Amino acid sequence: MDPEFAALIDTLHNSPDASERVKAARALGDYVDDLNDAEYEAAKKALNKAMTDSNPLVLTAAMGSMTKYNRMTGDDDIVLHGDDENDILPAERAMCAVCGRPEALIAEGGCERDDCPYK
Repeated sequence: MDPEFAALIDTLHNSPDASERVKAARALGDYVDDLNDAEYEAAKKALNKAMTDSNPLVLTAAMGSMTKYNRMTGDDDIVLHGDDENDILPAERAMCAVCGRPEALIAEGGCERDDCPYK
């Protein structure tokens, strides 16, 4: 493991100075694209732990950095809910073919057109 990377993790976990922990959390977010897979997972774990920090500035910095951790490494499972692919509607299928309004809005407020199938 890179010594600079290890120092960031150590600072984030152990520094008594909250401003140093904030800097470490932000740095882990800034350099996410430069991390190898092992470092990426270690950083994610460290940032996740930092989100329990009692200092709200550290918590905020960790949350901001975690938003940058979206690399698919194979460890994350994608779970889709629904019976089949028809449960996930493309935008075009969720629109009325007659009036062009979203089906959800038609159901709530109705449609002015007599030929609208959702009336």
